[in-house]
Amino acid sequence: LKAKAGAGGGIFIQPVTSDPVKEGLGLLIRTGRIELKALTDFREGLEGHAAELAAREAEDHDFTTLENLNKKLKALALEGPGRWAEFHAVEAGLHQELVRLTGNPLFELTVITVHENIGGYYRRYLPKSEEVLARNRRDWDRLLEAIRESRPEEAGRLMREHIRWSNREMMSSRQDSGDGVD
Repeated sequence: LKAKAGAGGGIFIQPVTSDPVKEGLGLLIRTGRIELKALTDFREGLEGHAAELAAREAEDHDFTTLENLNKKLKALALEGPGRWAEFHAVEAGLHQELVRLTGNPLFELTVITVHENIGGYYRRYLPKSEEVLARNRRDWDRLLEAIRESRPEEAGRLMREHIRWSNREMMSSRQDSGDGVD
């Protein structure tokens, strides 16, 4: 409810949206109030499960968007670290599109919010190297193959490994920079 004073005032019913949840979670991530380790653990569970769900129902999905994003990711990876910001944006899009396949609005809300706000960690700590680009490219090729071929356990495992690997890379980079660890 919203109260408005004055001649045209009164009590009005406001539509219920997920905006307050997105804003709160986004702020916690952007300000570093959620430690990287906690965020990684959460993502492993949620996105790993989402990959399993997508693989279980693979025949019901249109993978065109995922395939197009993966092609863009490959092309950017081949261009090297100079296109890092674009590469990261496409990779975040892959995570978001994969979770959309579940059709679960809570998964979508959470994962999309996380990926809209986690960029600070990636920009600051994930090494911008040929090796990181190549590993991401390989991970997504393997993951999408497992989903398309309806191998849910493998898809979940691959997603969890991908998230765990990127976290290890960031943690290692943080230690090397003397910035501490979560």
